[in-house]
Amino acid sequence: MRIWFSVVLLFAALIGRTQLVPNAGFDSGSGGTLADWRMANQSPITTAGVLSNGVRVLWAAEATGKGKHSLQFEGQGRAEGDYALVVSPFFHLLPGESYEISFAYRASGLAPENGDRSRYTALIMDLFHDGKTRFVAATRILTSTNSDGWVRLQKIFTVPDEADHQQVRLSLTNKYPNARATLRIADISIVPLPPALGCRQSLPGRRSHH
Repeated sequence: MRIWFSVVLLFAALIGRTQLVPNAGFDSGSGGTLADWRMANQSPITTAGVLSNGVRVLWAAEATGKGKHSLQFEGQGRAEGDYALVVSPFFHLLPGESYEISFAYRASGLAPENGDRSRYTALIMDLFHDGKTRFVAATRILTSTNSDGWVRLQKIFTVPDEADHQQVRLSLTNKYPNARATLRIADISIVPLPPALGCRQSLPGRRSHH
């Protein structure tokens, strides 16, 4: 009983010390501009949308039911393919501790790799773990599975000991020519795991339907 109580106290302390993803539900912003999140070139994301390499990215009024907004990617279907990358601000997780990252998405037009793996259309989420002066590691969730309804993806990871800060990076990557894809992402969450459930190795991404 004392051991379990100690685990609970440690878990509570971990939650209290953890800084999670800023504006993780995409619900904060003003004047039609999303707060905190930016395109990779630091351009703001608005309700009108911004065009990046054949993808229109916008702050959309649609979500999973937990929030009022989502991040929407609309591929234009260029002959050379489409690509857009959105990044969060930097934030801090505890080195050596285990967490679960998850988010909801819905998509159409995603496609798996072709035979020689030169073409695919995918949602890619990378959680970058950076040291003070260099990149250390990344936790990735990648899917080419379409869904009419909201689906949740999640993955357990352990923060590298050398990591100083983190950043979430969301992208729509389309390497099929003249193919359109639409993607919506909402309700990002990073939750610390109780020490008894932690692990030192990332587990494969899992899917759950809402």
